[in-house]
Amino acid sequence: MARPCGPRRRRCPRAGAGAPPRGYSHGVLATAYLGVSTSLAIARSWLDGSQTGIGLALEGGVTATLTDSSVSGNGSAPPSQILPVGGRGIQVVGPSTLSVSGSTVSDNHDGGILVDNTSPAAASVTVTDSAIEGNGTNGVIYGNNTQGLVARNVISGNGQRGSRGATTGFNGVEIQGDGLGWSIPFRAVQLPR
Repeated sequence: MARPCGPRRRRCPRAGAGAPPRGYSHGVLATAYLGVSTSLAIARSWLDGSQTGIGLALEGGVTATLTDSSVSGNGSAPPSQILPVGGRGIQVVGPSTLSVSGSTVSDNHDGGILVDNTSPAAASVTVTDSAIEGNGTNGVIYGNNTQGLVARNVISGNGQRGSRGATTGFNGVEIQGDGLGWSIPFRAVQLPR
């Protein structure tokens, strides 16, 4: 049975009979090497079930799109075996750019989407027409020197591993950091209780 993708419950692609087994570390890791920028386009794919790592990890100057895909169930190993920063759905570190649309980011051990950056150039993540649901900590978190857009999404049931609240636990969407360069508009986002 195909899994639903996005808030409109479009169907994700099936893994197929010849699909490789679930990975031990990251589903996809893309990094800019020696200052050379990298581009990546992922469509109608499953980045599900990384045992200890991250479904999609972008580091240091990658431009990527994720469309009509699923990033779910990462961090499936027992908690004592998961990497300290493992079990996230998507992690964007450094001045990378990511556009997520029509996708599901759900049921990851840690957060759904983490964006953080310590370089002078801003990191940017746009999330549209997607479902961010049932993740262990925050649904979406924007950290230092980040920007983006969150529009027409369903963000619900996140913070399964703790209480919710700005200082006490986890949130559907959290914006934190140094306050430099923030530009994160929200449009028609559904945050159910």
